[in-house]
Amino acid sequence: MRPISLAALWLAVAATGESPPDASVVRDLGDAHVEASAEPSDAVPSPDQVARAVIAETSRIARASEVEQVGAAIQRMQRAAGALKDFTATFYKKEYKGKQLPEEKILLKYRAEPRSLYLGWTGDVANGQEVLWQRGWNGERARAHPGSFPDFTLNLPTSHYLATRNTRHEIPMAGFDFTISMFARDLVTGRAKPECVQRAADTGPTLLFEVPSRCFELETDKAKCPEMYAFKARLCIHERLGLPNKIQVWDREDGELRLVEDYGYDAIQVNVGLTDKDFDPDNEAYDF
Repeated sequence: MRPISLAALWLAVAATGESPPDASVVRDLGDAHVEASAEPSDAVPSPDQVARAVIAETSRIARASEVEQVGAAIQRMQRAAGALKDFTATFYKKEYKGKQLPEEKILLKYRAEPRSLYLGWTGDVANGQEVLWQRGWNGERARAHPGSFPDFTLNLPTSHYLATRNTRHEIPMAGFDFTISMFARDLVTGRAKPECVQRAADTGPTLLFEVPSRCFELETDKAKCPEMYAFKARLCIHERLGLPNKIQVWDREDGELRLVEDYGYDAIQVNVGLTDKDFDPDNEAYDF
């Protein structure tokens, strides 16, 4: 049987309506087809089969490249978060947990060593509520008060119902590192199992909280790869700081694909010199 020319392969792909692939991909598959053509005719793929193979290989190569772009952004976030001694930010949190929860506005203070967190609610939801947690302090319990009647101060295990009823994650997971690590883990899985990643994209520059940022999207086949964190995620990176300033996660809950985590970080200030006083319930600026 006469082998198919590279031009014929190119035209066969174009006839499918797909964008023409890179010439090297066509050449490699074309060479394979030429070798196959020396075998009996029933082992030789048709032009349509070869065209589909070219499209599949081109798609695989393009997706792998896009995954690496997202991976480079995640690695930059990891380096920036790993270099932090402390930071403060206005944290916007909107989650779905059995029902759509309202957006919360929170003053967040974070110190790396020892890991310490202060959260003070400043918006319309839970205004006046405060939470302190520090590794190795208070029996690893969070100290919290609701900021409204009855305004008792409580010491709660971070997994306690009262500490988790309106949030998807426990208090010690606040900050950048937990979320970044989840997506870094998904990236490792996606590299090992390319079929788990359906789409990865650099969606380009944008302004978030009036600062130059760049966003990336990742879509997975979580139905086949349940180890993935979510079906879809959008991560935006603060161009100057290299830290995430917008994180959105879609997952299947209550029978539907929903935006279950929507986080924003505004007014990020890094390595400002937070001290023990910032994580002391006796701080006169707090109301514990």
